Amino acid sequence: MTLTPPPTTETPDLRTLRGAALRAARNAAALSARDLADRINLRTSGSDITQHAIYAYESGKVLLSREMGVRVAQALSLHPGELLAGEPDFKQPTSPANASQAHSPEAARWLKLAQASLPVANVAARLLGTRMLGDSRIDGFLQVFHLLLTDLTAATTSPLTTVLDGPTGRDQANDAATAVLTACRDLNAATESALENLVQPNPSPVAAHKACSAAANALRSAADQLAECLIVANKAYGVAE
Repeated sequence: MTLTPPPTTETPDLRTLRGAALRAARNAAALSARDLADRINLRTSGSDITQHAIYAYESGKVLLSREMGVRVAQALSLHPGELLAGEPDFKQPTSPANASQAHSPEAARWLKLAQASLPVANVAARLLGTRMLGDSRIDGFLQVFHLLLTDLTAATTSPLTTVLDGPTGRDQANDAATAVLTACRDLNAATESALENLVQPNPSPVAAHKACSAAANALRSAADQLAECLIVANKAYGVAE
């Protein structure tokens, strides 16, 4: 005989609580409502769900049911308790904002995104460090800096960064990922500063040479710090080197 758990009492507070948890989990996975619906339909069995249903759950207009909560959790590799507040069978002490390991696939992709800027940063530092005295050409530099800033922008504006910036629970994985985000922002600041020094109008050859050398050192230092943070974070999230 299979025992059926008692139904959860539906209240406005519960609808709001589950809706907020669903929205947080979706944002942490960097998915639109349509993307999440497609993933649920593809990875789980049951009736198809639409993006409008996702919005209805998230807004609290409709209670995220036990069945749908389990399907969403399966699609996002979460524990159902992170979405189904009030379900006695799915008690989970952590929330989506705290469950860094639950989002490890998305976090792993973000760490790869952050790592993509390292080779370009090293090239930029090398170009600055080897700039000949009196060389005022900057076209080749600008292309490299544009690529570097593009990579860093992608890493620092990912939806996952809003989770890391928020009131997250403190654990090894969250701390390591937050350190990577800080290092990315530091590298971005060093890159913008180096670019400003590079495009100064009519600098003296000696001043330009000194500015490029200082910028090269700052870029190398920031890139080295990011590389060290990535090593720790990759281990915390089980990302293969």
